[in-house]
Amino acid sequence: MPESKDQEQTIKTAAGTPFKTIKSASFTMAQKSLDVREWQIIPVPGGFAIERKTDLPPSASSPKPARERIDSSGEAKEVPVEHMSSRFFVVNFGAQRDKNEPVDVVLSLNGAPLVMKRQVEVIIPGSYLEIAQHAHILHFEQLPNKPRKVDAHIDVYPCTILREASEAEYKAFRKSNAEKRQD
Repeated sequence: MPESKDQEQTIKTAAGTPFKTIKSASFTMAQKSLDVREWQIIPVPGGFAIERKTDLPPSASSPKPARERIDSSGEAKEVPVEHMSSRFFVVNFGAQRDKNEPVDVVLSLNGAPLVMKRQVEVIIPGSYLEIAQHAHILHFEQLPNKPRKVDAHIDVYPCTILREASEAEYKAFRKSNAEKRQD
């Protein structure tokens, strides 16, 4: 996927749209050999972008970082940038690849498990989505008389992010599923 750099040192897709997933932004960072000490992935409306880090320490007066955006009237507005863990997403986890994989997706954060069905739209917190996106198995290639090397990273829980959701949607989703389990 081709990318472009704009004047603000932010990298998006060639079409100027944000990356749909953190993985696609990370892949682009790796392709462009961008140093993670100099570049970071940031959430933007509609997805994610890659931005050059600044050496300025965060202001003690503002608890959340902010970014200036142009609204529909053409005026610049300061928009807070939320960390992914404070956001919610509607996702669809892929089917089992073989009979040895668990039927349900089970993700755990600090001892708090979240169990989800595969091939069904579910709403999950961003922190659990990050866990799913970072869960992978290394596939090795071993040739005679050669050292073993990593051939591929295989996602344990491949998923598709369908859209961002609100906290109210997440709470309603959890409540409806709790009622279904009691029946």
